[in-house]
Amino acid sequence: MSGADLPEEDAAAPTPIRAWYALAILILTTIFAFVDRQILNLVFPSLQQSLQLSDLQLGALQGLGMAIFASAASYPMGWLADRYGRRLILVAGIIIWSLSTAACAYQTSFMGLFIATIGIAVGEAGLMPIIFAMIPDIFRTRHRSTANFIYFAATILGGAVGVMLGGGAIGWLTANASALPAPLASLEAWRAAILIVALPAPIFILLVATLPVGQSTARAKEATGTAEASAGVTMLPFIRAHRTTFACIFGGIFGYCLPLSAAYGWLPLAAFRAFGLPPETAGVQMGTAMAVASVVGVTLPGVTLKFMGGDPVQRPLRIAKAFLLFAIVPSLLLPFVTSSWAMFVTAACQLTMLIGVAALMPGIVQDLSPDALRSRILSFVGIVLAIGHAASPLFVGALSGLLTGDRGVLISLSSAGMLGIAISLLCFGLAPKPLARTIAEVRHRAAE
Repeated sequence: MSGADLPEEDAAAPTPIRAWYALAILILTTIFAFVDRQILNLVFPSLQQSLQLSDLQLGALQGLGMAIFASAASYPMGWLADRYGRRLILVAGIIIWSLSTAACAYQTSFMGLFIATIGIAVGEAGLMPIIFAMIPDIFRTRHRSTANFIYFAATILGGAVGVMLGGGAIGWLTANASALPAPLASLEAWRAAILIVALPAPIFILLVATLPVGQSTARAKEATGTAEASAGVTMLPFIRAHRTTFACIFGGIFGYCLPLSAAYGWLPLAAFRAFGLPPETAGVQMGTAMAVASVVGVTLPGVTLKFMGGDPVQRPLRIAKAFLLFAIVPSLLLPFVTSSWAMFVTAACQLTMLIGVAALMPGIVQDLSPDALRSRILSFVGIVLAIGHAASPLFVGALSGLLTGDRGVLISLSSAGMLGIAISLLCFGLAPKPLARTIAEVRHRAAE
């Protein structure tokens, strides 16, 4: 995120203190969204037993409901935000996803749950694109890159924090069931847990609606229509000319997404089946392990880039391949762990490496993107990840349904890990030469 690409300082931008306050509210809103999303994963054992759902149906709730519809809704939500105001559409998103989360508590069938998860996906679809678009309206130029990095790190950590808070909510509910109001006490525990995590929605709606946000300039909107032509490059011809680069890089992104999505979605159920771990304990253990993995995974690429020599164009790709090779060992060990903590530590080692790979990808994609096409090319990352998030839970659910014994989910997670790592290694292994040609052309165009 280069400061050279940032617009001039906006006199209407909030003061630094108010700007950091606004960023804190946006980060907390993102964590709230992750809690609402993760609570379903944490109550899966009870939910599955109550509604008699198959593993494949659980996979569909995580995959099709969340990922496919989130991908389909992300562009319309972004268009609405640009047209009618980012705060307004972000508030609308909070309303949609929190009401949909609460609706999950009252469903009695797979189809009802599936429709409710679609609502969660649609509401959350514009969350990160809108917030990344709001940051330039909130921060003055000298702070913008720092704010972007902090929010990126928060999104990585948000999944782990969401698991921890969701597990904590279930634990509190279990310990204080008798003190609940009658409407909650009359519900099954998993239904009450879902309702409880949706309750803070009005607070976040009020906080976001009153955010101090500076006025955005119209300059970027006016330039959008002419930038591509003035740069002498258009989307489809550029992609066609560099199709090998795009296939290798985005194929690699799809690959590492498979084990990442599988781990976050299926580890709580794997802990319950293999070790009888209750959801509230699984949430705390998994959240702790994932938080450590996220911090190390986000930090590791920057440290490695600083000390590794060689061609700076190829260096990020070389590091990504090294991280993938390191991820093979914990992926293979998952089916053989002997305790829940060993399982979460092993998974954390795998995810540390995969998060490190993921942290390198924005820079690689930025390097291969001409200025006039950068936003659209970067949006492909979200689409590819959505496909991976949809495919991975279904793969694990289908495979575990075919396996017998209490370690079927662990074996399926290991299989998803090895498949994804193999895809990424193959794609990134083929990428260096075409990537170098693409980056050379992009830099040549920029120098003209």
